[in-house]
Amino acid sequence: MVYALCKAQTISYVSKSYSATWAPFEEAITAVRDDGVIGIYIETIDNETAKEMASVCQIGGTVGSPEWASFGVDSRPSDRDFIVADRI
Repeated sequence: MVYALCKAQTISYVSKSYSATWAPFEEAITAVRDDGVIGIYIETIDNETAKEMASVCQIGGTVGSPEWASFGVDSRPSDRDFIVADRI
């Protein structure tokens, strides 16, 4: 469910026309921090501009009431490093 929440939260940052291609769930990188916050990294492409980027989110709480620690879109290497750093 974190995958779907992150896509919904970041789509307006990925594509102004809300048209994007997302990596499949199986290719997303997830990590759970010691405090229970779940981090997820999803590679995506803006279908309008063909720009490659990644959505990254850190979510706590519940599916019905998520608590957003952070979310955004940036370059793939910087976001991947951000999520992986929280795995340690």
